[in-house]
Amino acid sequence: MAYFAWRARSADGAMREGSREAAAESDVVRFLVRSRMVPVEIRETAKESDAMEVLAALFQPRTIPLRDLVLFCRQMYALTKSGVPMNRAIKGLRTSASNRLLGRVLGEIEADLDAGLQLSDGMAKHPLVFPPLMISVVRVGEETGGLEESFLRLQGYLTFEEETIRKVKTALRYPMIVIFTTIAVMVAMLWFVVPAFANVFNKAGAELPLPTRIILGLSDFVAGNIFTLGLCAGLLYIIWKAWSTSSLGQRRWDQFKLSVPVSGEIVQMAAMARFGRALSISYAAGVPVLQALKTVAEALNNVFLYDKVMNMRQRIEEGLPLS
Repeated sequence: MAYFAWRARSADGAMREGSREAAAESDVVRFLVRSRMVPVEIRETAKESDAMEVLAALFQPRTIPLRDLVLFCRQMYALTKSGVPMNRAIKGLRTSASNRLLGRVLGEIEADLDAGLQLSDGMAKHPLVFPPLMISVVRVGEETGGLEESFLRLQGYLTFEEETIRKVKTALRYPMIVIFTTIAVMVAMLWFVVPAFANVFNKAGAELPLPTRIILGLSDFVAGNIFTLGLCAGLLYIIWKAWSTSSLGQRRWDQFKLSVPVSGEIVQMAAMARFGRALSISYAAGVPVLQALKTVAEALNNVFLYDKVMNMRQRIEEGLPLS
């Protein structure tokens, strides 16, 4: 989106000036004509922004919650089924959107629709907001004339996705709490409790068994280097974060998450449920199977499984059946 400064003459002959964010200069012309003004000058300019606006842009989320996407699909289904024109529907949702990011994105899609683009083309410009599966289903709905059914299917799929994520988080919450609590208790024992017993043992002067001496030595090391250990832990986290976001590291990490004894099975079952549901909605919407598999692979949010599904897609291209 660009920013344009304009000068135009209103119906009463007065000269007016203003600025507007739009995809192209023609969008600004259409805006002025609809406002019953005659364009005199339109030029692209840099958008003026103050410090608060810059800070807001830095901290503004780049994705929106699933519940907002579910509400968007539900509203779009009702509007398209009622025969409301697409421009008017998007404009109404933009003005009533409670999510600021969604409202801004819908404003850009509204400008794209005014410029003659389809809804799916406008949505494709915002891949962080609208998942690829959603864009594919909407595009097929536009081509087949069943856009309202596409939004109905997407509403069901996104509701299922939200419920799956909630169940996975609930299932993983208890083991994660146990792990972190155990680590915290061990650190507290080594830092506070064991040194108190060490003083008692030293006063007694008795020879201690090897396991007890190991624990006392570990306690002295932790108590004397707690800040160094904290810095090392932070450094290790940064290294792990950089490695896990690389191509090879992300693939290895996603594979490891599936092999963890308890949580791995939960993650794998959730991924299989997402795979089946996403493939089902794509097939029902009329998306070709090769295109559907690529979209489904991206919806899994797992690089290791993405490679597996894309390998399936290649085998199907070679002539093998899906099974």
